[in-house]
Amino acid sequence: MPARIAGIAVAALALGGAVASTAGATARLIDVRAVAATQITAIAAEAGPPVVVPGRLPVDASGRIVASGGSRGARGYAIVLGAPGCNGADACSVATFSADRRATAAGPVRVALVRGVEGRFTPMSCGASCTRPAIAFRLGGVAYTLEVVPIGPGHRAQLVRLANQAIVAARPAPRPANTPTPRQKSVCSASGDTCTAIYLRGTSIVIRRGYAARYVPKERLCLRYPGMQVSCRTVPVRRVGKAWQSQAVFPMQDPGPYQVVGTKGARIVAGT
Repeated sequence: MPARIAGIAVAALALGGAVASTAGATARLIDVRAVAATQITAIAAEAGPPVVVPGRLPVDASGRIVASGGSRGARGYAIVLGAPGCNGADACSVATFSADRRATAAGPVRVALVRGVEGRFTPMSCGASCTRPAIAFRLGGVAYTLEVVPIGPGHRAQLVRLANQAIVAARPAPRPANTPTPRQKSVCSASGDTCTAIYLRGTSIVIRRGYAARYVPKERLCLRYPGMQVSCRTVPVRRVGKAWQSQAVFPMQDPGPYQVVGTKGARIVAGT
C-alpha cells in the first residue's frame, strides 16, 4: 500500500470508523466555532490572540467531532478537532488551528490570500505515515496556521479556501467612504438587565457595563485593538444610583475598529 494511502487508512482506523477514506464517504460540514466554543471562550479570557478559524470545515467523518487543546496564554493557542478522546493526536484528528504571537508564517510555497494577506503553504509529506498539509499567514502581528486532513486532490486549493474564510471572518471588508464611523455604541442583553457601552473619550477608549443588580463583585473587561491584540482590565462592580456599573479605560492606539471582547456589536471606529 503506498505511504500516502497508508497514512489516511491509519487515521481512519484510529478514529474507529469516525473518519472515512478520502476516496470514500461524502464529506459533511462542521461548524468550527460551535464545536470549539469552550476553547474559544477560554482563549479570550486569558487575553490570547483573536481566534482565526474558518466558519465551516468539510470532513469525511461519520462520528462525533469534538475540540481539545486551547489557550497557551497571551502568546497563542492550539485548537484540535478530532474524535472524542483523541487528545490532539494526529492519527485521530481532522484539523489543528493554531496561533503564535512570536512565530513567523512558515512554508515552502507562497500563496496569495484575500485582503492582501500572503500565505505560506506546506504540502502533505509521507514516509511511514503522512503529515497533513498546512497553510500559515500573519494577521495583526500573529502567525496563524491551519492544518487539515484533506478530502481528495487539490490540497493547496482546499487550504487556500479555508484560510480565506478565516481571514474574511476576522477582517471584514472596509466600510464605504461615505459611511459614518460610530464613536459610541451600546448593546443590551435581551432581558435588558445588562448593557455594555464602548465610546471614545479624548485619546482613551472606555468600556462601561451596567447591571440591574450586583451579580459579581468584580469582572474582567477586554478590548480588541485594530491590530487584533487584546488588552484586559479587572475592575470592581460599583453601585451607581439604583444600578451597578463597572468601567475600564484603555489608551487608544492605531486608527481603526475597537471591539469589546465577548459582546457582539459593541464596536466603534476611532482615530480615523
